Amino acid sequence: MAKIQTESVHQIFNKSIYRIPDYQRGYAWQTRQLKDFWDDLQNLNGHNKHFTGQLSIRQIEDVSQVQHNDLWQFQKSTPIFDVLDGQQRLTTIVILIQVLVNFVKEKYEPIDGDYWISREQSTTVNDVINDYLYTKHRLQMKRTYFFDYYEDNPSYRFFHKEIYGEETESNIQESFYTHNLFNAKKFFYNNLSALYEREGENGIEVLFGKLTTSLQFIRYEIDSNFDVFVAFETMNNRGKPLSNLEILKNRLIYLTTLFSDDVLSSVGKQELRESINDSWKEIYQNLGKNKESVLSDNDFLRAHWIIYFTYSRKRGNDYIDYLLNKKFVTTNINQSPKVTLDGISDLAELSDDLIEVDEVVSESEIDSAGINNEKLTRDDIKNYVDNLKRASSMWFLSYNPWHSDNTYQFLLESEKIWLDRINRLGINYFRPLVTAALMLRFERKVNDITDLLKEIERWLFISFHLSGQRSNTKSSQYNKLAKELYSQETNITKVIELLKNDIDELFIDSETDPGLRHYRLNNFIDLIEKKFRYELGYYSWRDRHYFLFEYEASIREEENEKKLDWQDFVKVEKDKVTIEHILPQTVTSDSTWQSAISTLNSSQQFYLTHSLGNLLALSRSKNSKFSNDSFEDKKNGRYRESDDKLLYRGYSHGSHSEIEVSKNSQWTSEEIYARGKKMVDFLSDRWELNLTDEQKEKLLFKI
Repeated sequence: MAKIQTESVHQIFNKSIYRIPDYQRGYAWQTRQLKDFWDDLQNLNGHNKHFTGQLSIRQIEDVSQVQHNDLWQFQKSTPIFDVLDGQQRLTTIVILIQVLVNFVKEKYEPIDGDYWISREQSTTVNDVINDYLYTKHRLQMKRTYFFDYYEDNPSYRFFHKEIYGEETESNIQESFYTHNLFNAKKFFYNNLSALYEREGENGIEVLFGKLTTSLQFIRYEIDSNFDVFVAFETMNNRGKPLSNLEILKNRLIYLTTLFSDDVLSSVGKQELRESINDSWKEIYQNLGKNKESVLSDNDFLRAHWIIYFTYSRKRGNDYIDYLLNKKFVTTNINQSPKVTLDGISDLAELSDDLIEVDEVVSESEIDSAGINNEKLTRDDIKNYVDNLKRASSMWFLSYNPWHSDNTYQFLLESEKIWLDRINRLGINYFRPLVTAALMLRFERKVNDITDLLKEIERWLFISFHLSGQRSNTKSSQYNKLAKELYSQETNITKVIELLKNDIDELFIDSETDPGLRHYRLNNFIDLIEKKFRYELGYYSWRDRHYFLFEYEASIREEENEKKLDWQDFVKVEKDKVTIEHILPQTVTSDSTWQSAISTLNSSQQFYLTHSLGNLLALSRSKNSKFSNDSFEDKKNGRYRESDDKLLYRGYSHGSHSEIEVSKNSQWTSEEIYARGKKMVDFLSDRWELNLTDEQKEKLLFKI
């Protein structure tokens, strides 16, 4: 019976060099995978072996494919391999070995200029470096690492600086993948520290033994004639799945190799390949530029498909089906004969992954959209990847309009403000359309998109947040407009007109003024009524933060001064802003608030307390300090009686909304409803609802 042979990490690194080719994705392991790997090491007993995965490699035999710094090893017949599968685990192991070396140097006492890592294996730090990390040519200063990225890989410089500890240029572009590398380094250092604290040097020695001898790979060496691009897609369906963007990069690089020499020279193929690599490098830099909020590969790729190609929506994966199975396929390079499908039909599978229809679209329109049998040219691929790269920059900007990068300084202040608003509100399916508009702005094909952003914000607020329409209402219509706008088949003015017409469908003619239309408010009134009946009225309204911030902004504009920033308003972790009940929810019998509610029954008190006019945005710490204090203390601040020390500042030193409240001498139902009326007027004016007096009165929920 055949026996599968495995190799330890020590055997894998024995006189071999490993490189990560350009079609591979970056380092994708995150906390869960790191924890699982560490747990596996910890749970290994004695000298038991542990199967850790498959390592598929292909030896480099052509000297032209060898990096300059590796040539001396190639000339010594040291085998150099491209890693097709297993690079995530191999990268993780190398990071751990390097961190372990650094840790031992930091914590141990040197003996004759070296440090013992394993006395059982007679292994020192220098042994580990020579066996697992790097070697040097006697006439060269630069190291040749046994494991490394190619120099054109976006992670190459980061890996050398942050993992291998080389002194290199300080301005290194970071991405989602480099963030993961840094996290792995930190993870292993923290856990080595904890292990050392528990078990001392013996714990480190045992761990090193498990890592280098107990972990076992099944090692597959792929023949040099094997199609590595096809192998890559097939093999990487295991483990942490490749994103569609990662698969597409591999596919495009593969396609560059299929052009015949009379169509595209070897130099042309290499230039196209470099263009793809450069584009993907910038794309991942943009997607990971904001470390607090890394953007989704697949969301971006789908949005660009909507902007660049003909949109169709039959099921959620249409975009990648088109890109990988219709557009960027080998048959479109070499024009292979069509496969005959006469008399063949598939049975439909029952699936939940079907379009939630928001408008009637014919089957023929859906099925024909995006079908592409045209021959792919070098320019088709080049134009696509260039456009994808540009789009990634604008995609990032759509999420981060205030980013300081010089690339984004072409936007007007008003455009940034309204982009910020629709992000806070929830941009929903409009991001492809907004990204298309930003691309036109960047390319100077339009001068200002403020009015478009304003109308999108108005549609989002009225349609989804007041009217309660389904979140995909009109999605197909506006996704199609993204391509039409970018290709200039339509223009900003026409899109704005369409938005206004769609909003107008939510309005009805005035009974008293034939020329006036007002917003159909029934759904929103019903919503708030239910909030009062089953929850806490306006205090339970999910859009209260957005509304109160916009109300604050309106007062701020009147004062021509900035007092409150949205980041402070909802996202400061240590002092998160919350909603304050000015009249407290609980009023004790001895409270000064008794006079404000003495004539109200419990139901009236409940409605008054949770009405719009009684809600005020405060930082969480301020809110907790106010508690159930008197209105006078909330207004002016409170001092400790024993030494007159200020305990907290009152409304009079707060935001514009707080200052507005502090101008009242008392806080009773009269003041609460007066402020509520002002806020309802703002609601009507800000979103052009043209509410009637009767509608406004209903929104106050007086009982």
